[in-house]
Amino acid sequence: MVSVAMATTSEKQNNTNPPNGDEAEDSSASNAYVDDVEAEANANFHQLFTGQSSVDAVVEMLSRYKNSLAQRENLIFECMIANLFVEYRFFPKYPERQLKIVSILFGSIIKHQLISSHRLKMALRQVLDPLRKPADSKMFLFGSIALEQFVNRSAELHQQLSDLRTTHPELVTVIDRISSNNSEP
Repeated sequence: MVSVAMATTSEKQNNTNPPNGDEAEDSSASNAYVDDVEAEANANFHQLFTGQSSVDAVVEMLSRYKNSLAQRENLIFECMIANLFVEYRFFPKYPERQLKIVSILFGSIIKHQLISSHRLKMALRQVLDPLRKPADSKMFLFGSIALEQFVNRSAELHQQLSDLRTTHPELVTVIDRISSNNSEP
């Protein structure tokens, strides 16, 4: 997966001010640290997509890392979340198995409140917009599977979802249908 950490690294490399000895050492160490964080984030995704790790295990790890006192773990959390948002545009190209995995992960991140505010709004939009696509499209599949993960939070997410009632009433119907299917014994 692509990482915002790479952008940070390239910005540092494009700095026009030549660093003094200490700054060069700090920059080199910082780049290695960023590369290490990105490598670990990518390794976590690799384990998930190859079946070496489950979505539940990754969500639990992300929850720990988000709340960790260790800066490195916070950075891995941020890198993984950022990668999901960056990677979103490539989801239509994912093989179906990997798309289902990332759909469950994406929805679970919302369900377990691992993101909030602006990121939550963006994530909801990235889940709900595909539900306007044809039902046989990969993105509709992504949206419906992701939504199934957090549909039990629909009352709690009322404010974010309320815009849909006026702009996309058909999505509200889909959400209600999925919600009622999930509430059946």
